Amino acid sequence: AQAILAQVLSDGLPFCGRRLCITVAREAPDETAAMCNGTPKIAVEKRGSSAALMAAAMEAGLASEAAPPKPEVSQSQALRLVLGHALCASCLLVINKWALKEFPFVWTLTTLQFLFAAVVTYLAGRLGFIEVDALDMSKLIKFFPAAGMFFITITAGNAVVSSSNVDTFIVMRSVVPIPCALLEAVILNEPYPAVRSWAG
Repeated sequence: AQAILAQVLSDGLPFCGRRLCITVAREAPDETAAMCNGTPKIAVEKRGSSAALMAAAMEAGLASEAAPPKPEVSQSQALRLVLGHALCASCLLVINKWALKEFPFVWTLTTLQFLFAAVVTYLAGRLGFIEVDALDMSKLIKFFPAAGMFFITITAGNAVVSSSNVDTFIVMRSVVPIPCALLEAVILNEPYPAVRSWAG
């Protein structure tokens, strides 16, 4: 924001963004109005205080406008993420099938897996590899229903794997989005999937 203000004051060129248009006060109003295109604008004087200009710009939202945009994920990165997720999911399915043959306690196995994930996440946060939010009881209470349903879903999947083959489980899991889409459309008033999605 400070660099933008300095450029406006030195060159006299307006800065037009999504939330704000900064111009020099002596410029023609018709030209600045055309360039700003309806965006709220601040006319600054070259002799104005830089602190005052910064305060005015911050109030108008220039700070968020001048913030660097978030990097977009390229197609190659998205493809690597999808392939990595598919590889991890397939390996986990096969490992769970083997583990349930040797240790046929579905609830205990799922609990141990969740506990291991929680410990690894905690240690990674303590070592500074990732950013981990501190435990907050209010957040725990709010997220408990969603986390509980997720735990039950994973446990049910492991139970299906223990009593059937992997192919059956893959087909069953692939069909799950169909009733989910219908329930979202009926209960949450979400739009129905496009015909192209049903064909896929």
